[in-house]
Amino acid sequence: MESKHSTEVTMLYNIIRRAKRWFPMLEAHLQMEDLCRKIGLTVEQIGVLLTGKAVNFSGSLYSEEHRRKFNVENAEIKVFSDSTKPNQLLLYINRQPMVEWFKEQCHILKKTVNRRFKL
Repeated sequence: MESKHSTEVTMLYNIIRRAKRWFPMLEAHLQMEDLCRKIGLTVEQIGVLLTGKAVNFSGSLYSEEHRRKFNVENAEIKVFSDSTKPNQLLLYINRQPMVEWFKEQCHILKKTVNRRFKL
């Protein structure tokens, strides 16, 4: 039984290895799918993004770096390929790289909180 399982696992690893060789963007697409899921996008939205189309999004997006959700209205989210790094995809929110967008949102939130406490 264990030998059969080991053989099946080896076969699946070989299939994945061959698929990555034939489809170099496969790994980047899988990583992007995981990232989109973690920030709070639905399966349908992720499917649209991975076809190269933009998604208009209203709701909250989660940042692992800042460990919080940020509310957003009518944000344009889009996946781009990086011309300087082959086989890599980047997520943009309102035409900003996702990391920069989250930093900006955190900065805005901190400013708002500081103003409230100064009053």
